[in-house]
Amino acid sequence: MDEIVKALFSAPLATVFVIAGLIFLLVAVVGNISGKIEPGPKGRVFSGILGLAFVVVGLAMHFAQNSAQPSTTPNSPPALSKPAEQIAVVPQAPHSLPVNTPANQAPATLNLPANAEIIEAGCSFSAAQIEGEPGSTHLVACPAECDSAYQILNGTDTYTNNSYICLAAIHAGLIGPQGGTVQVIIEKGRPAYRGSIRHKIQSSDYGKYEGSFRLAPPTQ
Repeated sequence: MDEIVKALFSAPLATVFVIAGLIFLLVAVVGNISGKIEPGPKGRVFSGILGLAFVVVGLAMHFAQNSAQPSTTPNSPPALSKPAEQIAVVPQAPHSLPVNTPANQAPATLNLPANAEIIEAGCSFSAAQIEGEPGSTHLVACPAECDSAYQILNGTDTYTNNSYICLAAIHAGLIGPQGGTVQVIIEKGRPAYRGSIRHKIQSSDYGKYEGSFRLAPPTQ
């Protein structure tokens, strides 16, 4: 009993009012509690009114205390403003102006072997028309438009010696349709030759042939 009394004294006042009100309401409803409390009809009505008043007052005090307490929610820190994005400015290099080549400048000359004789060939000139042993080299100057001439061309990189030299030079990418000079290396015959399409020129497959040639730039 002493502990109950101490708990009531240490409890908040609003809680005490609510507990007291509930006790009075219990007396009003039950009427007779263990033969010790026997209120009459008027006493039960008065007990009910008093209990209801205590409960209302206690609840009002409880809500008033809760609303009076300061909010424990920490204040949100002020939003930091996002710094403006910096745009890196890359300095542009000055545009270089094209250098004009003088119109009277002489074209580059070919670095030809000493005492070399250039064969001024036509589009149908073949290596079979060159008098030379295998391993000998010869310079051949080709005219323009040999890509449209009647074509005899067998092999790739190494050609049969009846193939047209200027057409083979275009096929090998050493000259263009405008013509140019190439170095012809005479070689022995081979058992077979493989054709291909290069630079819009088609060469043919061929079997065994008695003589061959390959091409190189005139400076090689």
